[in-house]
Amino acid sequence: MRTVGLSVPDVVREIITRNRSIHDCMAMDVINYTALAVKIHPEVEKQIGNPIHLNTIVVAIKRYADAFEKDENVVTEPVLKDARLSMTDRIMGMQWTMKDILDQDIAKMLGEAEKALTNSEFFRLGDSFRILADDSDVTRRIFQNFPKENVYSSG
Repeated sequence: MRTVGLSVPDVVREIITRNRSIHDCMAMDVINYTALAVKIHPEVEKQIGNPIHLNTIVVAIKRYADAFEKDENVVTEPVLKDARLSMTDRIMGMQWTMKDILDQDIAKMLGEAEKALTNSEFFRLGDSFRILADDSDVTRRIFQNFPKENVYSSG
């Protein structure tokens, strides 16, 4: 596909901005320019319609990367200057194997725990499940319904 009037830097810029992961890596300055040039070389030649030397693409990538550095003027905002932030996690996750299911009556334990699960979210994923509880009292009640020996671990 030949695009009339586009230069190599224009095509390189368009390819990079179209691919979000490459664009993000360029913005974070964690990408190898030569490796990227090798990867996009066929597409650049296809869009330009002529053979392009690899070093031309590397230079276009480097110049585009330099444009990111000019745009990184970070302005500090005093909005959170004296704020105190704390984060708590009340996510309880349990996992079991088929052996555990045969050794313990998991269905019975879940049935007993169901009483405490009224204000929680329950997600089943393959051989495990997650209970999301926004109240530490609910989490304690859920744990009380399970046997204490080697059935669950916290972490």
